[in-house]
Amino acid sequence: MVRGNNILRNIIWIILACSAFVPILINAQTIYPFITAKVSVFRFLTVVTFVLFLWLLFSENKKVAAIFDLRKNKILSAWLLLLGAFILSAIFGVDAYNSFWSGNERMIGIVSWISFLLFYVSLVFIFSIDKNKERIFKYLVLTGALVVSVSAVLGYYGGFLLESFRGGRLTGLAGNPSYLAVYMLFAAFLALSLAFEHYEKNNNGSFVFWLLGFLYFSVILFGTGTRGAMIGWAVGTFGVLLYLIFKYRQNWIGKLSLIIVIAGMISVGSLFILKNTTFVKNNLALSRLTSISVSDTTAQSRLFSSMTAIKAWPAKPIFGWGLENYKQAFLHNFIPEMVNNNPDDVTFDKAHNMPLEILITTGIIGLAAYLYLFYAAFRSLKEKVTRNEMGSTVAVVLGFGFLGYCISNLFLFDVFESLFMMTIFLVLFTTHLSFTSTSSGFTSILRKNITFTFLIIISAIAVVAIYIGVLLPYNTIYNFSKAKNFLLAKKPDLSYTYLQKAFSYETLSMRDDTWAFLQTYILERNNLGDSDKLRFDSLLKTNLKVLIKRHPTFRDLQDNLVYLLINRPGAYVNDIGEAKSLAIGLVQYAPNYLNYRTNLAFIYGLDKDYDKAINEVNYVLNITDQLNRPYWYKGIILNMKGDKTEALDNFAIAVKKGYEPSVDELFVLTQQAIDAKRYDYLVIFYIKAIQLDSKSIQNYASLAAAYKEIGDYNNARKTAQKMLELDPALKPQVDAFLKTLPTK
Repeated sequence: MVRGNNILRNIIWIILACSAFVPILINAQTIYPFITAKVSVFRFLTVVTFVLFLWLLFSENKKVAAIFDLRKNKILSAWLLLLGAFILSAIFGVDAYNSFWSGNERMIGIVSWISFLLFYVSLVFIFSIDKNKERIFKYLVLTGALVVSVSAVLGYYGGFLLESFRGGRLTGLAGNPSYLAVYMLFAAFLALSLAFEHYEKNNNGSFVFWLLGFLYFSVILFGTGTRGAMIGWAVGTFGVLLYLIFKYRQNWIGKLSLIIVIAGMISVGSLFILKNTTFVKNNLALSRLTSISVSDTTAQSRLFSSMTAIKAWPAKPIFGWGLENYKQAFLHNFIPEMVNNNPDDVTFDKAHNMPLEILITTGIIGLAAYLYLFYAAFRSLKEKVTRNEMGSTVAVVLGFGFLGYCISNLFLFDVFESLFMMTIFLVLFTTHLSFTSTSSGFTSILRKNITFTFLIIISAIAVVAIYIGVLLPYNTIYNFSKAKNFLLAKKPDLSYTYLQKAFSYETLSMRDDTWAFLQTYILERNNLGDSDKLRFDSLLKTNLKVLIKRHPTFRDLQDNLVYLLINRPGAYVNDIGEAKSLAIGLVQYAPNYLNYRTNLAFIYGLDKDYDKAINEVNYVLNITDQLNRPYWYKGIILNMKGDKTEALDNFAIAVKKGYEPSVDELFVLTQQAIDAKRYDYLVIFYIKAIQLDSKSIQNYASLAAAYKEIGDYNNARKTAQKMLELDPALKPQVDAFLKTLPTK
């Protein structure tokens, strides 16, 4: 029995050790490659580990008061309270399904919070029975962080993973700069805690090594250009330095810390003074840091989101709109002036301020439980120092690192990487537990009820949970991805087969993946035969209707069906009527959300109700002239109405503002502009045509001629010279054209 238990204990440890490397996982075969693999594998590992942990406790007849006694383990009690608040928010919110599962793009619903809780309990158990495992696990976590950080550097210099990563903000295997930033924030302070752990043991070599580790992870953090994480890091580091100044005021650490504080304050002040210099502007980290301002476009977007959240809270103040349902609250209370700040960033599914998001989605009950979790964490850390289980300097470093995370969450939102590292820090904050103490109360009852039958039931539930929460969703994701890839590969039969498989049963990932496939399908639809169009249309339409019936409050599904119904040439009258009914409902729910009104305007046009169509689109344009789609739709409506001249005016404005017409649409527009002798519009259309096909000599020739007609001879010459660069054999024709231009 003892040998078997040792084997079981080692298996648990091996699985937990492997979990330290979950952040390095990606799967390019999924719609969201940087998220799906991480969360799916983590859920699987945590459930398996927790079940094995329960079996081990039962087989050794351990008294489990140390872990499950909520009076002693304040962090666990706070976590359970928070989960309770989340569940209540789901029950009383607008979409319980989304609260529990979340979407495939985030995957941070109640089920993920439960996974992190199981991870916490399993780690506390392992660290309590073998304190050396805690030190090893820290090393493994930092090794995983090192791998992710190196991938970010490789991506910056060589386009590793995605070409878009080259020369941009550091991203790597995290898939998003802000995700990497918070991960590195935790890693930096964990490395610094190890440095002082070794310093207190007079191990100077290891102290220097881990101090360099802190600096390395800090540099990576700043390379992400994530200002919220930078601020959190600065607060945490400043707090540590102040502590070191007083703690070690008699030796070189205290004196060096004082110098660093003074030099840091001078440097930051100098950077802001020199923020308009070439040196600062050309440095990504410094330019992002010095651009921190409430007037900054990004900051304004976040402020608008916060104002929207505050506007939404009174509607559901106690239990909130439901965890992960922020987007529903955002749309219903949308502030239209937000569009004038940044028309490309007007739809938020996160508040970019975690306390505020928790307040809106889980109400005052949820916010109280959320804040209590952090209170319990710091209280537990203090208790750990009191019991001499952790040195005061190490505790201060970890505590300020955790505070830095809290500060960063005033500007960001929790993702897998942040909750993963947060859980590890909470484990480190938990006092070492004894498994031989006498149980009482609830924990005694719990221990007596952990019978063989109970464990069999728990194991069966775990198998079902893994099947429903991990395997089925992952299979759905895989099928949607294959359907999308085969569609792009011009293999409609295989694409349709995989799409049927994807729709064969509903999983947490279906709603997000349906939209991802639908966007690709609409773009590729014209390349399909009529029979393929009919069967794909029918399959998508049928299943979207089924999903809408199951989730009537999830507005994205209704919007997706509208998108399918109206973005098909020759849409049936019944389809237009159905789209109109859905679009009217969306506008009634979110009257100020301009995208819904723009769609409704277009649908009114398709329904030949031109007055309503124009009224809707003018409503949008009276609020903002920053969007290109309303102008494009207005052009279509006017064209259908027969007003060709004004229609062309609006098409030109739309394209100039960034609308991306197809090649065929551009051809029609250029012909209309030629017929109308609107050479200024021809310039706009041919510039867009060149963006779509930069190697077309004819596009450059036509653009040069258009410039000539409007008297822009300088650009006419430049465009003609570009033709020569593309094909030197055209020199006689280019020279002849240049001779027709007035001399300078």
